[in-house]
Amino acid sequence: PIIEDIVNRRSFLALTAALAALGLPGCGSDTANSSFAPTSGGGGLIPAAQEIQGRIAPELVFSGAEMGSAYGPSTITGNTFTTSISSSTVGLLALGDSAGKVRGFTLTFPGETPVFSAESSALAILFMEPGRLKLDPTQARAQIADIRASSFFAPFVQLLLTNASSPLDFLSGDSAYVAA
Repeated sequence: PIIEDIVNRRSFLALTAALAALGLPGCGSDTANSSFAPTSGGGGLIPAAQEIQGRIAPELVFSGAEMGSAYGPSTITGNTFTTSISSSTVGLLALGDSAGKVRGFTLTFPGETPVFSAESSALAILFMEPGRLKLDPTQARAQIADIRASSFFAPFVQLLLTNASSPLDFLSGDSAYVAA
């Protein structure tokens, strides 16, 4: 029932589509006058990158963890990871297992340390709903404050925490979620 109040199938599909788009290089070649860095294709729409180190909360530390970034490879060692993120916009990272299942999400902000956790996963899922997604960090923080203040946020975080050992696709097996 909680899933019905939080996110529907269409929103989860939008999230999936957004994740798929993260791996696609941009096109175009006029990078001289923009904050977008060239992709391996010689030009593109991916913002300039900065390398960062992040953390993984205990509930999401597991053997065989993998993650990726639109900017290239990432490394995970225990409860820390190193990757590249946008130096100017909000981004999204996904934490997966060796079977290719998503186990967690975190939003990234320029100059801030990202942390994978049940809370960051809940924030990312709700933030990616149509109409909420904002790439501008200031606008995104306002959306995140609204999400955190909602009555359904804490129960949703608890649901993800309780099911932290499962891939996030367990959400699609919830009868209220599937009916939405």
